[in-house]
Amino acid sequence: MIANTKLRCEVCGFEGTTDFAHSLSRGWPTCHGYTMRLISTEADIPSAVARVVADQLPRSENQHLAKPNEETGDDGDIANFADL
Repeated sequence: MIANTKLRCEVCGFEGTTDFAHSLSRGWPTCHGYTMRLISTEADIPSAVARVVADQLPRSENQHLAKPNEETGDDGDIANFADL
């Protein structure tokens, strides 16, 4: 995990860090029963979302996502998920 996102608890002021993609897929951190507020992130959000989406698909359904397509010019980079 890469700690690339800063968070803050609005109740007690505690500040921490998390990996954006990991938290997006496994659940956003909480403190005092509330979801922590995002303060800043250095994460590549489109890539993080694409990684989460690819992880959620069954293996047989996401294999085509990483293969280059010579007809369309797609290089197979999962970050191009908006083109799907």
